[in-house]
Amino acid sequence: MYIIDKHEYNVKKVLELGTDLRSDICGMAIDEKNIYACIRNGTITVIDIKEMHIKGIFHISNRSFWDIHVFNDYLVGGNVNGELVLIDKRSMKIKESLILNNKNIHNIVIDNNLIYAAGQNKTIYIVDANKLNCINKKRNIHRKMFNCAGIYEKELITISYPCSEISFWNKETLEHRKTINIPLKLFGTTYIEKNKLYISSKNVMGIIVCILD
Repeated sequence: MYIIDKHEYNVKKVLELGTDLRSDICGMAIDEKNIYACIRNGTITVIDIKEMHIKGIFHISNRSFWDIHVFNDYLVGGNVNGELVLIDKRSMKIKESLILNNKNIHNIVIDNNLIYAAGQNKTIYIVDANKLNCINKKRNIHRKMFNCAGIYEKELITISYPCSEISFWNKETLEHRKTINIPLKLFGTTYIEKNKLYISSKNVMGIIVCILD
């Protein structure tokens, strides 16, 4: 893990969290005290955000987490077993889990008290974060695998790299609003800041910036 100064862009510190592919960093979350790094096969490494040292290594389950986010006193993770898992940050133990399907929950987005979970079965799920129950879902969001890019105003934005498309949905009803075709390839990452959607893709030497207004 590289800690980089966001103004000077120089590396401040490097933390060794593993030794080979068995210790891939699959997802990370940050709160006011810690960085939570998901290591393959269900382990989470907790790092002090000020001192930048490892505080503890916790084996949560035997299933790798693809993505993890902070929700109040908990971590919410989506794993390779199609589960949404609620983890107590103090004890670093599972409080509750919800099986959404029998395939990967590839990534999640949290908006207020709602969790939007992207399933490998091409289904988007809306889950009440307080009760951890599914309140809505929509199948065949894209023809192939997709990610939740994030929430902008009243819309959920999803992106399918294999399909080279970005879609916009009503975040409450999941009604389709529009789809934009954009040349992408296989996989990448996204980030929303204010009215800008930043996209990285394997075939792009740089960052694509989309204005959402």
